[in-house]
Amino acid sequence: MNTHHLVATVALHASLGPQRKAILAYRVPPHMQGQLRVGQLVWVPLRRARVQGVVLYLEPAEALDGALREIEDLAPGEISLTPAGLRLAHWLARTYQAPLYAALELLLPPGVGQDAENTWRATSAGLVADLGALPERERAILYYLRLHGEQGEQALRKVLRGSDADLRTSYAALAERGFLARGLAFARPAVRPRTVRVVRFALPAAELDATLATLTRAPRQAAALSWLASQTDAVPLNEVTAATAASSATLRGLEQRGLIQIETHEVRRDPLAHLAAAPDQPPMLTNDQRTAYVALVAALEQGAGSREQRTESGERGAGSGEDVCVRPLESDDLHPLSPLSRVAGEGAGGEGQPHNLSVTPEADVQIPNPEPRTPNPEPR
Repeated sequence: MNTHHLVATVALHASLGPQRKAILAYRVPPHMQGQLRVGQLVWVPLRRARVQGVVLYLEPAEALDGALREIEDLAPGEISLTPAGLRLAHWLARTYQAPLYAALELLLPPGVGQDAENTWRATSAGLVADLGALPERERAILYYLRLHGEQGEQALRKVLRGSDADLRTSYAALAERGFLARGLAFARPAVRPRTVRVVRFALPAAELDATLATLTRAPRQAAALSWLASQTDAVPLNEVTAATAASSATLRGLEQRGLIQIETHEVRRDPLAHLAAAPDQPPMLTNDQRTAYVALVAALEQGAGSREQRTESGERGAGSGEDVCVRPLESDDLHPLSPLSRVAGEGAGGEGQPHNLSVTPEADVQIPNPEPRTPNPEPR
């Protein structure tokens, strides 16, 4: 493949409108042609923004259109997708009519959407390099980094001359000489907890009447203070303004006088608060289950479940390594409308307390294994 001119087709993490697919062609800069590969995550320019994209194809070109813009940088850690992952993403986008990058994003590691800025610092070789032997722009970059230490590209752009593309070319040239080392500065997450401002009455109840008498010339403050005095706890600020027609300035005046407190509380989200879980009801018994249940309850009530009988049997339960036993639950353990309650009441004398059955390691009746198991043959 002729690598003198190389064009990359990139699926963008952006929207270009309802009638256009977010897939554009970019020129591969010379210093990336030996590193870039299909499936790799890259940073590319789009209008005045910088967006992420995934390389779909790499194609040689005899001549390049001057309108093509260059890929700016490789994503941190050289994240890339396999050919199988690319085929799967194409299938997902085609089958579910989804944007291609939305399908590609499902296969990327979490956190790759967080923006990261390149930083540059002078290496030990760069600290002793002869500045006079460097081109003007590279000399200015290295000199500035010697004085100020590691800097991000955004900060360097404010103090150095040249376009973004020219500066990145100079960074790459200095890095190839071993004078600069690149780092990454990740943007802080934009997620923050939801908060609400609340108002709390801060005056002793005995002083309320005397304080209201001093607010005769501020009727809105008096109305807000009187209303807050009737509340038993802190009230959201928007509820105070809705109930008393008091403005934020009115409440700030009360706060400055020490009559109320305005606080900021974090709101804890409870996604299940609106759900009312219905009590679990046991299923109705079949005829065979009903017959077996009545017989077991009758046997337990007649004393067949004594610990002595379990000791005499000496059996072990179904290869589990522990005793498997049956015991009746207390009547309080059963719902009054449970089908087991009705069966127990009918089959165990009608007037007795309803019983249920439970299989536990520590109970009063052991159920022996009716047939010995054939041991597994030894592996050959």
